Amino acid sequence: MLFKNEYYKQKIENTMNKEEKSTGTEYEKLVTVFSFNFAYEAYIVRGRLESEGIECFLQDEYYLQLNPFATSAIGGVKLQVWEKDLNRTIEILKESGYIKDEDLN
Repeated sequence: MLFKNEYYKQKIENTMNKEEKSTGTEYEKLVTVFSFNFAYEAYIVRGRLESEGIECFLQDEYYLQLNPFATSAIGGVKLQVWEKDLNRTIEILKESGYIKDEDLN
């Protein structure tokens, strides 16, 4: 399991009607919290977060199941949460022992 010190932020294209776009409503953002070499590692952490009510997404999980040798090339399976849940996610992962304070610096 490899923890990324920097959080990757990216905009997602979600379905919004024209009225929401015209009012300047900001797109919701997903933040990559972890990158794993294998999908089963990500499933364990995702299960822990979902049990706490945090919605999680795994990016590149299916691709790496088909081509496991590409994990280094694309950065592994990425665990993503909504930006609004990031602080709570970090607290839960600290309590669970998945990350340490020095990992965040």
